[in-house]
Amino acid sequence: MTNTTNWGARLWQLGPWNTNKLMRTSERVYTTAVLIAVVVLAVAVPICATIGTNSYSNKRDSILADRATKHEVWASVVDAVKSTGPSNLRSGATASDMTKVEVEWTVGGRVVRATQRINGHVETGDQVAVWTNDAGERVDPPLPTSAAASFGIWSAITSFSVIAATLIASIGGFRWALDTRNSRRWTHEWADWSESTRASDRN
Repeated sequence: MTNTTNWGARLWQLGPWNTNKLMRTSERVYTTAVLIAVVVLAVAVPICATIGTNSYSNKRDSILADRATKHEVWASVVDAVKSTGPSNLRSGATASDMTKVEVEWTVGGRVVRATQRINGHVETGDQVAVWTNDAGERVDPPLPTSAAASFGIWSAITSFSVIAATLIASIGGFRWALDTRNSRRWTHEWADWSESTRASDRN
Protein backbone atom coordinates (compact mmCIF):
# COMPACT_ATOMS: atom_id res chain seq x y z
CA MET A 1 0.00 0.00 0.00
CA THR A 2 2.86 2.37 0.88
CA ASN A 3 4.63 1.68 -2.42
CA THR A 4 1.44 2.41 -4.34
CA THR A 5 0.94 5.64 -2.42
CA ASN A 6 4.53 6.74 -3.04
CA TRP A 7 4.21 5.93 -6.74
CA GLY A 8 0.99 7.94 -6.97
CA ALA A 9 2.64 10.85 -5.18
CA ARG A 10 5.56 10.79 -7.64
CA LEU A 11 3.16 10.85 -10.59
CA TRP A 12 1.27 13.74 -9.00
CA GLN A 13 4.52 15.68 -8.54
CA LEU A 14 5.33 15.27 -12.23
CA GLY A 15 2.12 17.04 -13.21
CA PRO A 16 2.15 20.54 -14.71
CA TRP A 17 0.32 21.81 -11.62
CA ASN A 18 3.43 21.24 -9.48
CA THR A 19 4.45 24.64 -8.02
CA ASN A 20 8.07 23.57 -7.48
CA LYS A 21 10.22 26.22 -9.17
CA LEU A 22 12.94 23.65 -9.85
CA MET A 23 10.65 21.89 -12.33
CA ARG A 24 11.63 22.99 -15.84
CA THR A 25 9.06 24.55 -18.16
CA SER A 26 9.82 21.87 -20.75
CA GLU A 27 8.83 19.16 -18.24
CA ARG A 28 5.53 20.94 -17.54
CA VAL A 29 4.85 21.16 -21.26
CA TYR A 30 5.72 17.50 -21.76
CA THR A 31 3.52 16.22 -18.91
CA THR A 32 0.68 18.39 -20.22
CA ALA A 33 1.08 16.78 -23.64
CA VAL A 34 1.04 13.31 -22.05
CA LEU A 35 -2.13 14.11 -20.14
CA ILE A 36 -3.80 15.37 -23.32
CA ALA A 37 -2.76 12.16 -25.11
CA VAL A 38 -4.26 10.04 -22.31
CA VAL A 39 -7.53 11.98 -22.52
CA VAL A 40 -7.62 11.60 -26.32
CA LEU A 41 -6.96 7.88 -25.97
CA ALA A 42 -9.78 7.53 -23.45
CA VAL A 43 -12.17 9.42 -25.73
CA ALA A 44 -11.06 7.22 -28.65
CA VAL A 45 -12.37 4.06 -26.94
CA PRO A 46 -16.11 4.76 -27.44
CA ILE A 47 -15.42 6.27 -30.86
CA CYS A 48 -13.62 3.12 -32.02
CA ALA A 49 -16.39 1.02 -30.52
CA THR A 50 -18.88 2.98 -32.64
CA ILE A 51 -16.71 2.44 -35.72
CA GLY A 52 -16.67 -1.29 -35.00
CA THR A 53 -20.44 -1.38 -34.55
CA ASN A 54 -21.05 0.49 -37.81
CA SER A 55 -18.60 -1.75 -39.64
CA TYR A 56 -20.37 -4.81 -38.28
CA SER A 57 -23.78 -3.50 -39.37
CA ASN A 58 -22.58 -2.58 -42.87
CA LYS A 59 -20.78 -5.90 -43.34
CA ARG A 60 -23.80 -7.85 -42.09
CA ASP A 61 -26.10 -5.99 -44.50
CA SER A 62 -23.66 -6.70 -47.32
CA ILE A 63 -23.54 -10.41 -46.45
CA LEU A 64 -27.33 -10.64 -46.23
CA ALA A 65 -27.71 -8.82 -49.55
CA ASP A 66 -25.22 -11.19 -51.16
CA ARG A 67 -26.95 -14.19 -49.62
CA ALA A 68 -30.28 -13.01 -51.05
CA THR A 69 -28.91 -13.36 -54.59
CA LYS A 70 -27.63 -16.91 -54.03
CA HIS A 71 -29.48 -20.17 -53.74
CA GLU A 72 -28.42 -23.60 -52.61
CA VAL A 73 -29.44 -26.39 -54.97
CA TRP A 74 -28.75 -30.09 -55.14
CA ALA A 75 -26.56 -31.29 -58.00
CA SER A 76 -25.66 -34.76 -59.19
CA VAL A 77 -22.03 -35.85 -59.34
CA VAL A 78 -21.21 -37.05 -62.86
CA ASP A 79 -17.49 -37.45 -62.34
CA ALA A 80 -15.27 -37.48 -59.25
CA VAL A 81 -11.47 -37.34 -59.01
CA LYS A 82 -9.47 -37.33 -55.78
CA SER A 83 -7.86 -33.91 -55.48
CA THR A 84 -4.08 -33.44 -55.30
CA GLY A 85 -4.31 -29.65 -55.30
CA PRO A 86 -3.74 -27.16 -52.48
CA SER A 87 -5.74 -26.95 -49.30
CA ASN A 88 -9.17 -25.37 -49.27
CA LEU A 89 -8.80 -22.22 -47.21
CA ARG A 90 -12.54 -21.70 -46.72
CA SER A 91 -13.30 -25.10 -45.24
CA GLY A 92 -9.88 -25.76 -43.72
CA ALA A 93 -9.68 -29.12 -45.46
CA THR A 94 -6.34 -30.39 -46.71
CA ALA A 95 -5.73 -31.48 -50.29
CA SER A 96 -6.09 -35.15 -49.35
CA ASP A 97 -9.60 -34.44 -47.97
CA MET A 98 -10.83 -32.76 -51.15
CA THR A 99 -12.50 -34.35 -54.16
CA LYS A 100 -12.69 -32.58 -57.50
CA VAL A 101 -16.11 -33.31 -58.98
CA GLU A 102 -18.05 -32.59 -62.12
CA VAL A 103 -21.63 -31.82 -61.15
CA GLU A 104 -24.81 -31.00 -63.04
CA TRP A 105 -28.18 -29.56 -62.13
CA THR A 106 -31.25 -28.33 -63.95
CA VAL A 107 -32.30 -24.66 -64.16
CA GLY A 108 -35.40 -23.69 -66.07
CA GLY A 109 -35.36 -26.89 -68.09
CA ARG A 110 -31.68 -26.65 -69.06
CA VAL A 111 -28.81 -28.67 -67.65
CA VAL A 112 -25.88 -26.77 -66.17
CA ARG A 113 -22.49 -28.35 -65.52
CA ALA A 114 -19.63 -27.08 -63.40
CA THR A 115 -16.51 -28.30 -61.64
CA GLN A 116 -15.85 -27.74 -57.96
CA ARG A 117 -13.99 -29.21 -55.01
CA ILE A 118 -15.98 -31.05 -52.37
CA ASN A 119 -14.81 -31.64 -48.82
CA GLY A 120 -14.80 -35.39 -48.25
CA HIS A 121 -15.22 -38.42 -50.48
CA VAL A 122 -18.03 -38.58 -53.05
CA GLU A 123 -18.79 -40.89 -55.92
CA THR A 124 -20.59 -40.61 -59.22
CA GLY A 125 -24.32 -40.34 -58.66
CA ASP A 126 -24.07 -38.73 -55.24
CA GLN A 127 -25.97 -35.52 -54.50
CA VAL A 128 -24.01 -32.49 -53.37
CA ALA A 129 -25.04 -28.95 -52.48
CA VAL A 130 -24.12 -26.20 -54.94
CA TRP A 131 -24.62 -22.46 -54.59
CA THR A 132 -26.00 -20.65 -57.66
CA ASN A 133 -27.03 -17.13 -58.57
CA ASP A 134 -30.38 -16.03 -59.99
CA ALA A 135 -29.22 -17.10 -63.46
CA GLY A 136 -28.49 -20.61 -62.23
CA GLU A 137 -24.71 -20.25 -62.54
CA ARG A 138 -22.47 -21.69 -59.86
CA VAL A 139 -21.02 -19.14 -57.45
CA ASP A 140 -19.02 -19.21 -54.25
CA PRO A 141 -21.08 -19.82 -51.10
CA PRO A 142 -22.04 -16.69 -49.14
CA LEU A 143 -20.05 -15.72 -46.09
CA PRO A 144 -21.58 -16.60 -42.72
CA THR A 145 -23.04 -13.69 -40.79
CA SER A 146 -20.48 -14.41 -38.05
CA ALA A 147 -17.87 -12.94 -40.41
CA ALA A 148 -19.52 -9.55 -39.85
CA ALA A 149 -18.73 -9.74 -36.12
CA SER A 150 -15.09 -10.53 -36.84
CA PHE A 151 -14.93 -7.64 -39.30
CA GLY A 152 -16.46 -5.25 -36.74
CA ILE A 153 -13.99 -6.28 -34.04
CA TRP A 154 -11.10 -5.98 -36.48
CA SER A 155 -12.24 -2.49 -37.51
CA ALA A 156 -12.51 -1.31 -33.89
CA ILE A 157 -9.11 -2.72 -32.91
CA THR A 158 -7.44 -1.35 -36.03
CA SER A 159 -8.90 2.13 -35.48
CA PHE A 160 -7.79 2.19 -31.85
CA SER A 161 -4.33 0.87 -32.75
CA VAL A 162 -3.82 3.59 -35.36
CA ILE A 163 -4.84 6.31 -32.90
CA ALA A 164 -2.67 4.86 -30.12
CA ALA A 165 0.34 4.45 -32.42
CA THR A 166 -0.05 8.03 -33.68
CA LEU A 167 -0.22 9.40 -30.12
CA ILE A 168 2.76 7.34 -28.95
CA ALA A 169 4.83 8.43 -31.97
CA SER A 170 3.83 12.07 -31.44
CA ILE A 171 4.69 12.01 -27.74
CA GLY A 172 7.97 10.23 -28.48
CA GLY A 173 8.87 12.81 -31.12
CA PHE A 174 7.93 15.65 -28.79
CA ARG A 175 10.05 14.14 -26.01
CA TRP A 176 13.01 13.86 -28.39
CA ALA A 177 12.60 17.48 -29.50
CA LEU A 178 12.50 18.68 -25.88
CA ASP A 179 15.54 16.59 -24.93
CA THR A 180 17.47 17.93 -27.93
CA ARG A 181 16.53 21.49 -27.01
CA ASN A 182 17.50 20.96 -23.36
CA SER A 183 20.79 19.33 -24.34
CA ARG A 184 21.75 22.27 -26.54
CA ARG A 185 20.74 24.71 -23.85
CA TRP A 186 22.74 22.88 -21.21
CA THR A 187 25.77 22.76 -23.50
CA HIS A 188 25.51 26.49 -24.11
CA GLU A 189 25.05 27.26 -20.40
CA TRP A 190 27.99 25.00 -19.49
CA ALA A 191 30.19 26.79 -22.00
CA ASP A 192 29.16 30.17 -20.55
CA TRP A 193 29.80 28.94 -17.01
CA SER A 194 33.21 27.53 -17.95
CA GLU A 195 34.15 30.78 -19.64
CA SER A 196 33.07 32.84 -16.63
CA THR A 197 34.98 30.48 -14.28
CA ARG A 198 38.17 30.83 -16.31
CA ALA A 199 37.74 34.61 -16.35
CA SER A 200 37.38 34.64 -12.55
CA ASP A 201 40.50 32.49 -12.15
CA ARG A 202 42.50 34.90 -14.31
CA ASN A 203 41.40 37.80 -12.14
